[in-house]
Amino acid sequence: MDLLKKNGPRDLPRINTRVILEFQSVEMAEHVLRSIEVDNYSYIECRRESNRIICQVNAESIGSLLHTLDDFLSCVITAEKVYQSI
Repeated sequence: MDLLKKNGPRDLPRINTRVILEFQSVEMAEHVLRSIEVDNYSYIECRRESNRIICQVNAESIGSLLHTLDDFLSCVITAEKVYQSI
């Protein structure tokens, strides 16, 4: 809390986390990545490595991080279901 008193709320460090999603195949990972890229904006950066999607998530607070991850994972689940139904 000393940092907050000294510098104010805008000077607090950002929260960064990495999420790794593993899929059944490279093709599935590629299709899911293409489906979710549109919604990522500047909140999440994703790349594919083999059958995995590696994501870097940045947020200003825990609440913002949780909200971003909730939305992101909902999109991933939907994209995965669509891929499996084809």
